[in-house]
Amino acid sequence: MRSCAWEEEGASLASARGQAVSPLLGAEQSYGYEIQLIIYPKGHSRAQGLPLEETRRRMGEMGESVLVVGDESLIRVHVHTPRPDRVLAYALDIGRVEDVSVQNLDQQVRSVASERKRDQSPVLSSDWGLLIVDCFNVLESLVLPLVGPRL
Repeated sequence: MRSCAWEEEGASLASARGQAVSPLLGAEQSYGYEIQLIIYPKGHSRAQGLPLEETRRRMGEMGESVLVVGDESLIRVHVHTPRPDRVLAYALDIGRVEDVSVQNLDQQVRSVASERKRDQSPVLSSDWGLLIVDCFNVLESLVLPLVGPRL
C-alpha cells in the first residue's frame, strides 16, 4: 500500500501526543474529510486547458480514495483528506470551482456507531432464560401455556 504525505503528518502528530497510530488512517483512526468538486477553466477562454494529470498527482499526494476524471475543459475531483482546505486551494489556483461538497467522515462514523448502539436493544433468544418465582402459583396458569415447561 502506498504511503501518503498526510499519513506521515498524522503519525508525527499522534506520536507527539502519545496516541496510537493507524498506518492507513493516521492519528487516532481519523478518517478526515471527503471533498468533491468540479473545476472549470478560469474566465471565458478555454485556450489554456486544465492540467488533468497534474491534478491527479496532486490529489494523490493530498489524500486517499482519489478519483479525478475529466479533460482540459472540466475536472471532477473526489478525495478523502485530513485537509480539505489544501484540496480547495489547489483547485482555486488552477481554475474556477463549483459544486463543492465537504463531508466530515469522522462525524459520519460516530453517527453510524451511535445508531447501531441504540438499535442493539436486548432481545430474548434461545440463549436467554426466564426465571419466575411465584409463591402463590398465580402465574403458573399464565406462563406455562406460553413457554412450556423448562428444566
